[in-house]
Order: sequence, then structure tokens, then C-alpha cells
Amino acid sequence: MICNFCRKAIFESQVSGPRGCHHQRLNDFEESVLEGCVFCTRLMGNIKSQRSQSEKKWLEKLNAGECIYRWGLRQMARTSESQESIIINFRSTPLGADRKATYLPDEIFYLMPEQESSPLPLPEQMGKATDSGQSLGQVKQWIKTCVNGHPDCQRKGPNTKTLPKRLLDLGAESSAWPPEHVRIIASKELSSADQVHRRYVTLSHCWGPNPTFAQLNQDNLETWMTTGIPWTDCCSNKNFEEALQVARNLGIRYIWIDSLCIIQHNAEDWEEEAPMMRDIYRNSFCNIAASDSADGYGGLFRSRNGTSVAAPVYSGQVGTSIPLLAGRTWRIVSGSMWRRELLEQPLYKRGWVFQERMLAPRILHFCKEQVFWDCATTSACETFPAGLPTQLDGTARIDRRWRAWLGAPSPEARQNMNIDTFWSSAVSAYTGNELTFHKDKLSAIYGVGNIVAEAMQEGWGDWVAGLWSTRLENQLAWTVIDPAEATRPKSQAGESLTFPSWSWTSIKGQVRTAQIWAPLTIYTAENHAGESVAFAKIDETKGNLVSPDALALRCHVGNGTLKQQQGHDRFILEVGCANTSHDSFIQVFPDTILTTGTSFQFLILFVSKEPAKLRTADGREILRAIDEDDPATEFTYSGLGLLIEEGGFKPGCYERLGVIKFSELNEQDWQQVRRACNEQSDGKGCDGFTPRSASAKSIWLV
Repeated sequence: MICNFCRKAIFESQVSGPRGCHHQRLNDFEESVLEGCVFCTRLMGNIKSQRSQSEKKWLEKLNAGECIYRWGLRQMARTSESQESIIINFRSTPLGADRKATYLPDEIFYLMPEQESSPLPLPEQMGKATDSGQSLGQVKQWIKTCVNGHPDCQRKGPNTKTLPKRLLDLGAESSAWPPEHVRIIASKELSSADQVHRRYVTLSHCWGPNPTFAQLNQDNLETWMTTGIPWTDCCSNKNFEEALQVARNLGIRYIWIDSLCIIQHNAEDWEEEAPMMRDIYRNSFCNIAASDSADGYGGLFRSRNGTSVAAPVYSGQVGTSIPLLAGRTWRIVSGSMWRRELLEQPLYKRGWVFQERMLAPRILHFCKEQVFWDCATTSACETFPAGLPTQLDGTARIDRRWRAWLGAPSPEARQNMNIDTFWSSAVSAYTGNELTFHKDKLSAIYGVGNIVAEAMQEGWGDWVAGLWSTRLENQLAWTVIDPAEATRPKSQAGESLTFPSWSWTSIKGQVRTAQIWAPLTIYTAENHAGESVAFAKIDETKGNLVSPDALALRCHVGNGTLKQQQGHDRFILEVGCANTSHDSFIQVFPDTILTTGTSFQFLILFVSKEPAKLRTADGREILRAIDEDDPATEFTYSGLGLLIEEGGFKPGCYERLGVIKFSELNEQDWQQVRRACNEQSDGKGCDGFTPRSASAKSIWLV
């Protein structure tokens, strides 16, 4: 609904020019939230999401009669893919002054004209819970439409080779429900003749801390595969109980649940099953996601008020409403609905679920207030059962595109896909999630990575520890997005170090893959044989003790002092030499928090050389003709490398600590960097500065 204040202030104000003010009285604001105003509820949610001290300051500002949000209204240009709509944009006023000012998140709402041909559901048409007849009916309609009308969603039915090793058998549709037992069966028991009856669904769920619910283990394996799992044990996890109910309601006999189909605390079974996750999810009929549950006790189903699910209605009245709205009926929806109601749910903070969501052909997301639907063709929800409007479909559309490709990659599809873009966004999204066990870092994205590897074939080479063998030296320069929140877990007692430091899999935190380096490269790190950097392997015939996770590098290694740039959050490496009064500075992107004022080593991966650019006082480049052969032409030098420290199991081994970057260094600064790398040449440019020069080092990156 829309509160009286917002109705009058926004829809009937006739305001033009400056943005109008939202509530300036706290009591009125809080009353509108209690009434369920779609605008006020969302904006107050932004205030409440702040840290306690910050929330208090915003409320004090509001209580003092100050404006904290201003709104603006404009018509959105119509395209061939989108219907007519109007945007209401709420923008925060500053809290504080100058650079220290803080802001609340902006909020965008769309007003969409009611379509007589396909009207959206009203509150009274919504069931009172997400397991209601209305919700179940909508789920069945989505599935029917997908199976019968979506060519891009049609996959080959699973066969004996690609079924999970074990499945839960819910029994024939005519059998009693709930059953006394749910038997685990070996998939080889199923006939390959009837594809429809071999359909199975999967469950994505959060285990939560210290789980006590029923799990398959070596002791109960035989009993559960003969007599079955007692129904009371199935109900020890509410997600299990309600997922079984959903499968039953959909008429699907088999379901795969990780903790009931993989023998827990059994390394042999895990090593066999983990690589199969790709096929388990990709060959399923549908994935059921307990999106709103942070553990095994939340379940899928939620009670709700239909008013909070149906898009609020505004009927524009001639004479009172602003002309843009008059005489028409509009539906109001938040522009952040997909992100806030789905992607920010507890389940999607779990690392394993990224691959589950990308690989499943269809997904039913059971969220806090409604059920969402995803397939390779359509993303929908109970608010928009026919599919998300274009204005809300940006993120979901991209995911659908990749999901369709991952489900059935082909050479033809590859020509139309930017796999580099997908892989970069996939790594960033995946590493932003959490894993209970860091040792699963690679396993939890193995399915997606393996499909990409198969699709690219010769293009990217081998996939090892999250990196590709082609252009390996370039990929080493990945960066951590927030070093203050990142850690590099060390090995536990009795375990070897899980991942090499040069791989992003060694980091617990969100990362960004490296961009392809500039084409004007004049220096590139090599391996010890003077060839491209490659994954190393043990050569037992020569007695080498190098780990297969070690990378052989031949490059220049230098020293510098880590400092924080004054007035900024950025870190720099001060590179100076005893025999000079000039210091050069290299930007540092640390993997984790490092101690400033400390001396660190760095290695150089790439250097490029370009004619110096002339710029105006405000930094704009001045285009000019340049003769690179003219001795008077000045050049600048840019490069990438790694911040490192000695470590590992033998001399000459180094561990990565971060990335270094320098841009457009002049000749004097470049010569200083060379001297810091023990390069004695004082000649101009890069003459003699190669990985094969005497001042370069042969090291192992571990």
C-alpha cells in the first residue's frame, strides 16, 4: 500500500524542478512503516541496516525535522523489449560534511501500467503461505510451461551413467504420505527405459553450524538402503522434510540431498562424489532451494501477508494526480526486488550454492515471502508469475544466459559468448560467498570450471588451482577486493597446505581476476628454461623436491617499504636506494592486512613501454604525432608484479602477499625500480633488462 503522505507528496504534489522531500518527522515515518507503505518500509529498512551508531545519527537527523531522502519522478524511455514505466528515485541527503559525509543507499521504484491482457495478482489472490494451494498451483504452471514451451530448456534425459550414485526414493504416488521410511536406493537399480520416471530433484540448503540432523554414515548405510530412513529422522532437518513434501506434490519420486546421499566422514566416497556435482545438478529435473534458511531448522515454507507480495496498486485520478499518472492504473515495484528478496538470502552466501544455481536446469527458490522461479528461458516470482519485467530482469537475464550455456555448451554457442567475462564474474561472485571448509574451495566450483575447460578446449589449456595454463603469468595478478576482510587460511595440524599462495583459491575473501596485460609488453617473466610460465610437475628421475603446486619463475626481484598513502586508503611500496636521494612509488594491492613500515620483496611479471602522454592541467590527454625513433622522445613505463616473501620448504621459494602495479613511470622513476631489482645498468629504457639477464633470479612461487 501507499501511505497518505507519499500519495500526496509524490503522486499529487505537482512538484517540478528540485526533488521533493520524503518524511521529515520520525513519528509520521514510523506510522507509515507500520501501515505497510511500500516506499517508507524500504527506506526505513535502509536506515535500520546501518550500524547501530550510524542508525542512531540518521534517526536523530530525522527527528530534528531534517530531510534524509529526496525523491524524483521521471518517465522511462520505452524500448522494443520493455513496456512503458515511470521511475521514482529516492536519493539520500548527506550525513556529515565534505569527504567524511555518509549516505544511505539509493532506492528505485518502477510504476508500470496495469495490463488488461495479463493483470498481476492482487493481495487476496495470494495464498497465506508459500506452501498454499495458490503457490503450488503457480509452481506447477511454471514447470508445465517450461517443459512444454521452452526449447532452450529441453535437455537430454539423464541416463544410467549420469544419475547420482544414490537417490532417495519417495515411493509411488499411490503410497501413503508421509511414509514410515524413505529408502536410499542405488541409481543402478533404475531402469533406463522410462526417462520421465527417472526424473529426480535436488535440494540446495545451508547446513548451519554444528549440525545435529540425520546424516548418512558408514554405520547406517546398510539399514537406510534396505529398510530406509525413519521419517522422524527425515524430519530432524526441516529443509529435508519440506523438500520431500515439494517433490511429492510435484509428482517426482526421487530426490538427491547431499548429506543423505553421500557417506559423511568417508574420504573415499567424498572423493568419488565431489567431481560428480556437475552432473548431479545439471542432469536433475529441478533444484529446490531453501533460500531463506540459514541452517537445517528454518524449512522452506513461510507464512505471509498477501499485501507484502502483490505489487501495490495506484489509480491515477484526473484532477488530483500529476498528469503523467492521471486516468490510469499503475503497479509499483522495487527495483532491488530480485537482489534483496532472492540473492541476499542466507542460502546464496554459501559457496557451494553458486555452482548449484548455475548448473541446475530449473530452480524453485523458497524465499521469505514468495517463491521465485528460474530456468534457462524465464525468471519469475509470484508477484510477476509470467516473468520479470525488463526493468527488473538485468541480473537474472545474465544468469539465465550463462545457465543455458553451461547446461549444453556447444561450439556454436561459444562463438556468441564472452567466456572471459563469464569466468571473471563467476570467480568474483563465487569467492564472495562463504565455505564451511576452506579445503572445498576448488571442489565447490569444479563443475563450472570443468565445463568451461571442456568448452574452451585448446583455447585456455589446463585448469589447475583455479587458473588456466594459457597466459598463466598474466593470471597470477588477481587481486583481493577487500584485504581487511580477507584471510589466507593455513594448514591444520596433520594437513598439508591446501592451496598454493599464487592461486586465488588460497584466499578466504572475494577476488577479482586479472585483466589481460597491455600489448606493448617489453618484459615478461619466464620459467627457468626461458619459456612461458607453466604449471610445474615433480621429476622423480632427477630427484627434484619441488611441489607440483610450485611455479618456476625467472624474473627480477626487488625490495621496498610498504606505506599507506597519506589521506587515502591506498598502499604504496617506496622503492629507494642508498646511493640516490630519489624514491619511486609502486601501488600495492595486498591480499590481507600487512604491517606498514615493513620491508617487502616484489617480483616483476610484465613491463610495457609507451611514449609519454601530454596532458592538460585537468588531466586530459593531448593527442599528438610521435616519432618513437627520435632521441628526444620521452617514454613512460607501466608494469605488474607480485608482493612476495620467502617461505616454503627450501631456499628460493616465495609466497605471494599481494599485487604491485606501476603506471606511467618516467625515466628517472623507472631507473630507480631497476636499481631496486639489482639491475646495475644506467642505460635508458629497458636495454639489458630481461628475465635472462644476470640480475634476474630463478625462484619458486609456492
